[in-house]
Amino acid sequence: MHLRSVGFVYVMSNQAMPHLVKIGYSSRLPEDRAKELHTTAVPYGFDVAFRAVTSRPIEVERKVHELLAAHRAATNREFFRVPPDVAIDAVRQAALEMTGINSWAQKPIHHLRSGDRVALTLRSTQMFVLMALSDLLASEMEIVDFR
Repeated sequence: MHLRSVGFVYVMSNQAMPHLVKIGYSSRLPEDRAKELHTTAVPYGFDVAFRAVTSRPIEVERKVHELLAAHRAATNREFFRVPPDVAIDAVRQAALEMTGINSWAQKPIHHLRSGDRVALTLRSTQMFVLMALSDLLASEMEIVDFR
């Protein structure tokens, strides 16, 4: 798994659509995406209620859409009939499932390349440790950083 960049999964609302939220992803700031969505077809701008940074935004967004499928306004749109707090909880749950430590269980060691960026979702009791070989002939890894 090589991770080159991070993106955002966001929850947006619009006062013109009081019972709907938009849940999507962007490689740019969700606030910039909200500005793009404010066109002449929409009387009010979108407000970003929540954003989660992740190195797997497509997978997290797909999981959120799956979790909230019964509340989808239209099958070809990213709008859902749920309150913002329910959408935010769904994004948090999807992020844990798709990018949390438990999602790495099948392959507990991931080799990253220089320039890779990782955004890992952790629970309050979990820790992420980054380890590296000091050189190619080293017999043990050294801790580089931990969060």
